[in-house]
Amino acid sequence: KVKLTQQENVSGDKGSAAQGFGRITSEVPPAFDPAEDSDAGYRFFAENGFLVLSDCLDHSEIAHLNEFYQRSQAERPAVWGLGDKRKPHHRGQGLIFSQPLLDHPELDRYTQHPRSYRMVSRLLGGEDRVRFSEFNFRETPANAGIGAMNFHHDAAAADRFERDPYLPCDWLCAIHYLTDVTPGTPSFCVVPGSNTYRSLQEAFDGLGADYQEVPIYGPAGTCVLYDTAIFHTRFDGDGKRSRRTWHQ
Repeated sequence: KVKLTQQENVSGDKGSAAQGFGRITSEVPPAFDPAEDSDAGYRFFAENGFLVLSDCLDHSEIAHLNEFYQRSQAERPAVWGLGDKRKPHHRGQGLIFSQPLLDHPELDRYTQHPRSYRMVSRLLGGEDRVRFSEFNFRETPANAGIGAMNFHHDAAAADRFERDPYLPCDWLCAIHYLTDVTPGTPSFCVVPGSNTYRSLQEAFDGLGADYQEVPIYGPAGTCVLYDTAIFHTRFDGDGKRSRRTWHQ
């Protein structure tokens, strides 16, 4: 079921394609338990280029990481872009603490989290192939008024257009929600199946009726794994509510 909004650009105008075509689905993608539904989750990722894992963080871990936000923003506001020398938002992404592992060894236990790392390793082709390039915390503050982010993809290898089988993927990103994400809250959004297209316009044309923009909602503790070649963005929601996420 696809919900077509007033923003939909059915003519495929290249000038507005980066902002998306407004073909926003009202259907919620399934969430898989990483321990009990790993095979089904793997198959879903192989078909769509992303995967939602449920309950990846427990209540104590969510509380610990949110406490870290509060403490680090109070004690080291500059690393978040706060304080007297406030720096511009990082490419419109809100507040970002880019390299917390350097000074906070209490975070080390999250780098290979048992609820998500097994699937991460499988999607990358085995534990001996896993390398880490990013670990950061982000916050879209309440009433931030941040403008819309363009649909884009991250690092991707050119041979993804020809290789068969496609998996394992080249790069994988894990986003853990540290606060509840509901309609109206800033949410991560993906275009399923777009990871083998060179542009969003090509994905719109090539996927045809299957083209969808899928916002991903979920309670704190939810993890989204996505192939970095898939087109994705952040929806700003109502512009009033905040969201905290851990990206790896």
